[in-house]
Amino acid sequence: MNLLKRAIWLCCLFSTSVSATNIYLKQFNEIDMSLNNLVLDISCGKLPSISFTGDELEMVMLQVNDATLKLYSTDKDNPKVNITARVIVSKPLNKIDIANHAKVNIDGCALDETTFTANVSNKSYAELHGSTTNLDITATDNSHVKVGIVAEKVIVNAFQSSSIEINKPIGVLKLSLATDSLFSLTSGVNLVELNMKEESIATMCNTANSTIHGSMEDDSSITINKAADSTIVASDNSKITYCYQN
Repeated sequence: MNLLKRAIWLCCLFSTSVSATNIYLKQFNEIDMSLNNLVLDISCGKLPSISFTGDELEMVMLQVNDATLKLYSTDKDNPKVNITARVIVSKPLNKIDIANHAKVNIDGCALDETTFTANVSNKSYAELHGSTTNLDITATDNSHVKVGIVAEKVIVNAFQSSSIEINKPIGVLKLSLATDSLFSLTSGVNLVELNMKEESIATMCNTANSTIHGSMEDDSSITINKAADSTIVASDNSKITYCYQN
């Protein structure tokens, strides 16, 4: 615990208890995590704060530089488990890089004229909730993202073997799927622009009132509503399947 206290004391006020360390920070705009097995729960509020719970808090180091929060383990060979960090940030929070497991509520975080950017690293898992005007999501190899965000425009870049699920209505969706990636949209969308690489799969049945256009490479497949206004250029062995969900 002394190591953690020393790191915190350099940049902010702190108070301790048996089960948690509470840290009050100035506003920051970007979050970067590099601690394995860390569960991060983020929300936006008036008073920026961070609280930790876990078994090995003395092995967690905190650093705040240039409006970037970094959490990392002092034992790089054997990062500790069962650590949860709950973060409340003052707006605007414009970008988050997720390198572990995170639940993020961006309500009140991003300004209307900005784009909220979420980058999810290799083998990470993220849940995003809230609402914003523009949302930019990048899921790197083998990462998984569940999106419950209402947005006017969403840009999705899914890299190899990643998966993204969206369950809230959006206006415009610009979708780029790499090889062997998965995408699912269960909510409504007005316009879809898609670019699907080999063996990628997309499912969008709630698209009866949607306009869909784009291209599909070999062995990719997409499921859309039969009533959708679609113009999709399909390559060899690519497949378009129709559903009739309202």
